[in-house]
Amino acid sequence: MTPLAPWSGRILLLIAIAALALNLRPPALAIAPVLPEIRADLGLGGVLAGVLTTLPPLCFAVIGLAAPVIVSRVGLHRAAFLSLVAIAAGQAVRVIVPQPAVFFVGTVLALIGMATGNVLLPPLVRRDFPDRIGRVTGIYSLSLGIGVALASLLSVPLAIATGSWRWSLGIWIFTAVIAAIPWIRLTAEPRTGRSSSSRPDVRISHVARTRVGWFIALFFGIQSIQAYAIFGWLPTIYIDAGLGPAFAGLMLTITTGLGLPLAFWVPHHIAIARRPQWLVALMPTCGLIGFVGLLIAPTTLPWLWATLLAVALASFPAFLALTGLRGETPAGTAALSGFSQSVGYFLAAIGPFAMGVLSEATGGWTVPLIFLSALCIPLAVFGQLALHPNSLESELRTRQLIQPRQS
Repeated sequence: MTPLAPWSGRILLLIAIAALALNLRPPALAIAPVLPEIRADLGLGGVLAGVLTTLPPLCFAVIGLAAPVIVSRVGLHRAAFLSLVAIAAGQAVRVIVPQPAVFFVGTVLALIGMATGNVLLPPLVRRDFPDRIGRVTGIYSLSLGIGVALASLLSVPLAIATGSWRWSLGIWIFTAVIAAIPWIRLTAEPRTGRSSSSRPDVRISHVARTRVGWFIALFFGIQSIQAYAIFGWLPTIYIDAGLGPAFAGLMLTITTGLGLPLAFWVPHHIAIARRPQWLVALMPTCGLIGFVGLLIAPTTLPWLWATLLAVALASFPAFLALTGLRGETPAGTAALSGFSQSVGYFLAAIGPFAMGVLSEATGGWTVPLIFLSALCIPLAVFGQLALHPNSLESELRTRQLIQPRQS
């Protein structure tokens, strides 16, 4: 095994990973605030606009299955560089060519890059920072959250200031190009340990036959249903309860803003704590109280429900940490990341759709909120099961799906 470089010698890697993470949400999230302008400019109907908003979780799910194969062919660092190239190119295509079909092609290309980057982050940490998994996961999780916040804050002001939605999307071309610069240096390094890191000794089909794979995938999938429902519908729930639009938007800002420090702290605590079970149990418990509060008294303590939901959404950085901790090798971690994100994002597509259908069918938010509350129970169960210390590779060796490690 190649000795680890000292922490100071991995600063470039740390910067590169954080920069990659920063670019994995804005190209998708920046669309929603300026969607009316995009529809008017490109002549998109309601159906096509709906398809546009559904593309991210579907692309993330499909590419999650292919990303480990990409890694096995080109290596982690080259795959990270190519993912940023795809993000920048996709963004450029959709803001330069004013055609609806081309806009969708560019969107899909950018989403492919984002989906690949999503899968790459845990194995990158496993490979380059195996002694700092919790801390580095916290750093890139925080970077993901900052990307979400920036996309939400800047889209409309940029569109107003420049007079075009194209600049509010086009700004992320430059951030992706800048993020790709350190990866150019990293891709020039020789691919050490090619036989062990590039050959897919652990495949997604292997992960699908393990308990640890399904525990982590279902933990991520259930929290994704809740997260997408919260991001998509929380302001509307508050508005329908009687709050003003500005105040309702502030409640979502509280939920996303409080998630930033949690995104940094949660992975580190899970990695170093002897018994992190209390923390993983706290998240669905806060979610349950928050959803019940929205159900019975949404306008009484609206800030409290928003705060509790922020704690509930910290299950996402918990998932990122668990993915890095449950793989012994970069290849195993990549397969686990790809499988769990594929399952999770397929489920995530259910969240906003189910909330809208249930609300329309029942004429209110009671049934949708009961649905989200009920999901807190399996979320708590799978979270505790995912904390079991067995690694993916150890379970695969026990089942004789991979060869025992050579001593």
